[in-house]
Amino acid sequence: MPEGSIGKEGPSAGVAFITSLVSLLTNRSMPTDLAMTGEVSLRGIVLPVGGLKEKLLAAHRSGIKKVILPAQNQPNVEADVPRVVLDDLDVNYVSNVWSALHIAFGEGPWSARAKELQQQEAEELKEEEGRRHSPQKKDVGPATDSA
Repeated sequence: MPEGSIGKEGPSAGVAFITSLVSLLTNRSMPTDLAMTGEVSLRGIVLPVGGLKEKLLAAHRSGIKKVILPAQNQPNVEADVPRVVLDDLDVNYVSNVWSALHIAFGEGPWSARAKELQQQEAEELKEEEGRRHSPQKKDVGPATDSA
């Protein structure tokens, strides 16, 4: 665990760590052309990581076909990684470990939770879009009587 000003190494392996533990406990294997990265919170939220351009270029060179990445990194990935590399990869953005497990292993005990969270996220996004597009009331200050 990182402390104070000590640089942290390895938190971006959280998704891979959890996926490998599930693989061990369920006796399910993952495809050999799958790579993943992402820090994981104690509640299972996949957090953004750095260095994705370099990680994706290396994965592409190594023959990886499918990747699992933090959803919060999507804008950076699409802006920084060459289109030719992204076109060759099946890129899957996730915001929680249940979605990562569903992508890595397919249907399983985690799938229902993954779908539930995806629905919640879609509803929250819809609400946010609605708030952005609805007219804002201007605050004109307190009403005063002028006699």
